[in-house]
Amino acid sequence: MQAPPDIMNLADQAASAVQALAAQPMQSQIQSNTHPVGMPHQNPQAFNNWTQSTNPMHSIEVGKVTVKDLPMMVQYALKNLEATGHIEDKVDPGVCRMLHKLPEQSALQALETFSSCDVSIMRNKGAYLTGILKKELNKYGRI
Repeated sequence: MQAPPDIMNLADQAASAVQALAAQPMQSQIQSNTHPVGMPHQNPQAFNNWTQSTNPMHSIEVGKVTVKDLPMMVQYALKNLEATGHIEDKVDPGVCRMLHKLPEQSALQALETFSSCDVSIMRNKGAYLTGILKKELNKYGRI
């Protein structure tokens, strides 16, 4: 029999990783006013073309995206949100699709924003997270 995973330790590791990754691109963005992957903010279409040609996950069918299809750091961030009670059930497939459409750093930043929100005032946590993700997707013209 396998020992149960230490969820709190996993949550701490995920939170540390998310904070480290979120802080790193913000410093470079302030200095260079570019997207974390080096694409200028002014040309979202070029960014879309670049991600479609370089993202190996782009070939996944839209309806088939699951948590396992997301980048590892995004998976850790979702586990952290589950451990802290921000996400109570399985991650909604629509949320997975939206996270998949975003660059990894933007997805992590959106999840970090959601984790800093007070869940006690949310009527629907899933809808609240969806709203945050839609705002991020709008930045890239992906909605």
